[in-house]
Amino acid sequence: MEEPTSAPLRSLAELAAWTPPRERFNCCALPLRKRPAPSASAAASPAPHPRVLVCHDMAGGYKEDRLVQGSSATSRIYSIQHWQLIDLFVYFSHERLSVPPVAWTTAAHRNGVSVLATFITEWNPGESENLMLIYGPGYNPLIPSTSFDFSPFFADRMVELAKFHGFDGWFINIEAPLPDASHAPVMARFVRYLTERMRSEVPNGLVVWYDSLTRSGRIRWQDCLNEENKMFFDASDGFFSNYTWRRGFPEASAQLAGPARQYDVFTGIDVWGRNTFGGGGFNAHKALREIVRAGTSVAIFAPAWTYEALGSDSFEQHERRLWCDAGVRVDAPAPDADGVLPTTAVDQADVGCIADFVTPRAAPSGRWFYSNFDTGFGNRLCIDGEVVATGPWSHLARQSIPPTHHSSRSMFVATLGHGREHVSRSAIAGVWSLQLDRAVESGPETPAWIGGSSLRVSASGTTTPESQAVCVFDVFDIVVEGVGLGEDVVARIRFCTQDLADMQAEVALALKHASSDRYRIVYPDKTLCTDATRTSNWTTSVFSLSQCLADLADAHGSDLALTLAVALFMPSGGLDEANIHIHIGEVFVGPPSLLTAAQPAAPLAVAFSDAFLTADRTWISASWTAQQADGLQVPLDRRDVFVDGAWRGAAFGDAFRFAIDAVPRTKPVRVNVLGYDACGILRFVAEGTVPDEML
Repeated sequence: MEEPTSAPLRSLAELAAWTPPRERFNCCALPLRKRPAPSASAAASPAPHPRVLVCHDMAGGYKEDRLVQGSSATSRIYSIQHWQLIDLFVYFSHERLSVPPVAWTTAAHRNGVSVLATFITEWNPGESENLMLIYGPGYNPLIPSTSFDFSPFFADRMVELAKFHGFDGWFINIEAPLPDASHAPVMARFVRYLTERMRSEVPNGLVVWYDSLTRSGRIRWQDCLNEENKMFFDASDGFFSNYTWRRGFPEASAQLAGPARQYDVFTGIDVWGRNTFGGGGFNAHKALREIVRAGTSVAIFAPAWTYEALGSDSFEQHERRLWCDAGVRVDAPAPDADGVLPTTAVDQADVGCIADFVTPRAAPSGRWFYSNFDTGFGNRLCIDGEVVATGPWSHLARQSIPPTHHSSRSMFVATLGHGREHVSRSAIAGVWSLQLDRAVESGPETPAWIGGSSLRVSASGTTTPESQAVCVFDVFDIVVEGVGLGEDVVARIRFCTQDLADMQAEVALALKHASSDRYRIVYPDKTLCTDATRTSNWTTSVFSLSQCLADLADAHGSDLALTLAVALFMPSGGLDEANIHIHIGEVFVGPPSLLTAAQPAAPLAVAFSDAFLTADRTWISASWTAQQADGLQVPLDRRDVFVDGAWRGAAFGDAFRFAIDAVPRTKPVRVNVLGYDACGILRFVAEGTVPDEML
């Protein structure tokens, strides 16, 4: 065995033979983070709301994402960059059972997004597998006496597969017919049994059915929920309708599902634009407008179009344009031979994006919140602001929580109010330009605290001697729970300034309740900063939020839905033109006890196994046993692995596989592991020496 990879199961025979492997490289160790309830988020109502399912279908699947420990070959990979607009993530390929690569599950769980594997049957091979699925491994079409009694065998195996790998549910896509209508109720029974088992055995487990098989046993895509497919909807948690629907179909789905379940219908949109309402691509918002108006949820199929069709070089730009910012300029595609543009091209008469019709979800939060803005790829890699590796890299499991807010509507400039304590959106003289985005490492001019990216906050405009301008950038919607119940709450940010002009700006936080437009300014408390800055370019600021939150709790209760913003106070009186750029590398909100916990105890032991010699290298597995600290309620997260002092990669469980050159050695090979929790705090260290007989 060389480097660990994720892989599908290609047949029911493989599923029947599957047993949990000894190695747990493909197990997601990070539990699904809980997002605040919709009623607590900034703009949501307490009523049921549309959910967003993304079905990831790209180039057959299992590309760079299959690499459990990431890649050092390229930084240009496809990744979800706007998790705040997604509720469910389906990993799709045309293999029989598409087990999600563990890197996707880890990134999604950190962002509060459930992950579903795909079971699919297609064409002639799928017909016999349909019957084996519902009647068990003993079914044989060549034996006339084969039993047609329902068997839970494969459903039970699918539940065990989910439990072992750590994903949350199944997307069932039956696109091969049944012999006749008599088998359709048995298929529905299979779906109901699988749904009930997933709910009982897997936290937040669920099953979603695809619109293909009908009650007659034939494949007839209905493009909506109707009596032909409702038996499968009734047996499952959700229904993904095909994407070739016409106006009026989503309304029919919502009406048949009824008020209690209308948002369990996910009306499809194909981003590639294949006979999809509105044209797909940068016109996906047209279909979304109809879906939201009709009152169903939405399934966005193959959004990797931004990468696969438009190319990797401008992927971040195209992704932002599709999801959250219709103001991003993109190149017009070439017309066809008849001079007609593809349906996916921007329609200048109806410009929009997905976020125009989907309320961003509040970030996973509660007692604590943390993000380091890691995008999961870069061109060098940093730990605590120091470069530990150079060259391109990608690792989806590293993805941190992205900003809730991205658009120009979430930024404004105002004059500071009386007492420097409050600010509201108001007109201000002068012309200002504001920008907030995640900058990816491309050289020494772009810093990162953890990983390869940071949040870049920029402001430029005119200043006057008479008043001080404050630029406010909404970043995260979060919920702080239990305010006033005994624990203090602090915020900590690490930010980097790169020239003297930047250092003249004062950096503070601004908080507002979800129901208000008035921000409370909170300034750094130098008495709280006990964590010395480790690099000369980075500043660590700690803010006491207790009094501010107590004041809000008096009006809104102890669980507070908040917008967390960054406030830049521009220099006044001495500059005609201010140009300020800062990079934020880390944000933490929670009780200070989480930041001041005791240092790790004695090092854990690293064990070594499975040495495998190739032509010029020896592959070795390292493992250790780490446990979450009692009472902290913060799960373990990233483990950085060093071999002979050099950073070799990150693990998100308690095992790592590495290679060393097969050459004579005079010194032992040492392995050190630094284990961090989900708040970025070092919680354990582990160390060990590779046995000589393995080298």
